[in-house]
Amino acid sequence: MRNLDLSKLDADALLKLHVEWSMQQDLALQRANISKVNELGGRINQINNELKSRPGDQRGTLASLLSHPNAQVRFNAAQSLIRILPIEARQTMQVIADSGVFPLAGHAGMYLSMHDGEAARILRG
Repeated sequence: MRNLDLSKLDADALLKLHVEWSMQQDLALQRANISKVNELGGRINQINNELKSRPGDQRGTLASLLSHPNAQVRFNAAQSLIRILPIEARQTMQVIADSGVFPLAGHAGMYLSMHDGEAARILRG
């Protein structure tokens, strides 16, 4: 993959790249190519960090991806949005977990368990 300077891309280009890399990650996951899954996850994380660093935290532009036809795209968007759109992101993640389409359903279920555990710890103080 080419090395991109994400800071030079507008939000729409980052959104498209998020979808492209998520779709590639889905294919890598289906092929059990874990190193590729992880590499793409790191790149998607870079997009999230770039959007977060922009004035006003522009991660909200990913909200449209919560209804994307591809479950991996929705999963990655929900992960990115869980802190700024917690209800919508959690609902999306729950639908994926409940889908029974593995391995992504398992990943979503584990993510929700970890997220809910963290929330409970915060509430307990």
